[in-house]
Amino acid sequence: MSYVQKGGHIFQGNVMNKQMLVEALKKPEENQHIIVRVGGFSARFVTLSKACQKEIIEKYEY
Repeated sequence: MSYVQKGGHIFQGNVMNKQMLVEALKKPEENQHIIVRVGGFSARFVTLSKACQKEIIEKYEY
């Protein structure tokens, strides 16, 4: 069953694997190129707060 069929209204997914984000958290200087969707806007992952970065990574576990 699809997200919309289950009642979902909006989906802001990021298309990359979790390990890339974990690596970017550890080595931000080497991962300036990663851009993610966050609450209706796009941002460079390494410019987000550590708390926001960790929240995005945790979402991959669902």
